[in-house]
Amino acid sequence: MSGCRVLLAAALAGLLLAGCLDNPAYQRPDLPLPQAWSAEAATGAAPADNWWDGFGDPQLRQLLDRAMAGSPDLQIAIDRLLIARDGLKGARSHLYPAVSINGLPPDPVYSQALSINNGRRLDVDPSLYALSLDASYEVDFWGRVSNSVMAAKSDYQASVFDAGSAYIGLRSEVARAYFDIRELDEEITLSTQRGTLAAERLRLLRLRQSAGRLGAAPVMDAELAARDATARTEALRAARRETLNALAVLLGATPESLDLAAAPLRTTVTAPVPPEGLPSALLERRPDIRAAEARLIAAHAEIAVARAEMFPQVGLTAKFGFVAEAVHGLVFEGSSVAGAGPTFSYSIFDAGRLKAQSDASKRRYDLLLAEYRKSIYAGLADVEKSLLSYQLATNDGTRWSDAQGMQQAQLQRLDRSLAAGRLSRLELIAAQDQALTAELAALHSYHARLDSLVALYQALGGGWDPAQLKLPEDAPPEQNGDTPTVAPAAAK
Repeated sequence: MSGCRVLLAAALAGLLLAGCLDNPAYQRPDLPLPQAWSAEAATGAAPADNWWDGFGDPQLRQLLDRAMAGSPDLQIAIDRLLIARDGLKGARSHLYPAVSINGLPPDPVYSQALSINNGRRLDVDPSLYALSLDASYEVDFWGRVSNSVMAAKSDYQASVFDAGSAYIGLRSEVARAYFDIRELDEEITLSTQRGTLAAERLRLLRLRQSAGRLGAAPVMDAELAARDATARTEALRAARRETLNALAVLLGATPESLDLAAAPLRTTVTAPVPPEGLPSALLERRPDIRAAEARLIAAHAEIAVARAEMFPQVGLTAKFGFVAEAVHGLVFEGSSVAGAGPTFSYSIFDAGRLKAQSDASKRRYDLLLAEYRKSIYAGLADVEKSLLSYQLATNDGTRWSDAQGMQQAQLQRLDRSLAAGRLSRLELIAAQDQALTAELAALHSYHARLDSLVALYQALGGGWDPAQLKLPEDAPPEQNGDTPTVAPAAAK
């Protein structure tokens, strides 16, 4: 009777504690967001999922397709996604009864336990073989199981968004590496031209020196300039090879297996109109922000799990089996044993373990809330920085374009003066070298403009969808609602 009283007292205590259980639904933190960007907004459309097509380069599109199929970085993200999906599948298994088959050899303790039925001991041989089918099910009164599933689902969705970040990051890195190669192609051409001019200047100065019209110092300076131009061209070719090797790694290929024919940047790649997007859209489009929020949701659910651990755990068990003196007689000659009933478990002393778990879950939520806020602020800063970089590169390109126009007009006048005998060949070479300097600066501005566009697409979270992640054929199946959407129709 004393044992029944203790059980009853524990049950009543659990019911009284149940009134304290309060698990409010998750609500997105209310964070103040700007209504517009401080940098001048562009007048383009919202970020397109296939933003790379806007650069108008089929070669770039082919390289991006290769990267999506062979990149080890993307494969690592997908493997982590699959691990999280397996964890979700395991968490969902607790929503259903667990059934097992158990067989035991002769065991006096187990046999005597089987011999008790309805409070009275049966006359059973204390050495019996046993075979039973056991089932157990936890009644989810306090939401421990359902919130564990919610936490696992949110962790899985966070891994999906992590894969989205890897997806966008990979495309951006491939595009940047490709633009670097095309810039180097054009820069090598300009450097070769400057080397030709330096060699011609050295030849003319040597002729003047041999005629006694010039000293040694100008010739030595010209020799150094010619050597520097040659070394510069060789260094650019080496940089191109290194960048090509880095691009091969992004594609998941060996460095020597990738080669691209030379092509100038400004005639190969078109700079599209930059996209626009409201600051509030970042909460739906940027996968890193969505991943941070998914982990925050998981932490919110884990708080409920920790609270539920403090309440009585109620379950149902059932057993059906046979006992016999020999193995071959278990099914046909043995005695059947069956039973079912509730189970009750409530911790009355754990040295503060459950309280510590609850406190830790709350602190983890606070930590992830701070990380979520930081990801939003970082996203806003990324967009502002990209817009500012685009504006600076555009303005700089306009200035150098004007300078190029003036340089070309000056060269035409100098050509006429040279033909009329009013100008030396050395003066024309100096003007041509200055024109190449302006050409190189304009090239760098154009490249910076392209890089800022790629950074802007990445900062706005454009260019990916969970359906684009190529999962292996043997991947565990999803259930409805497992895969999150990138942006609802209202946010696009």
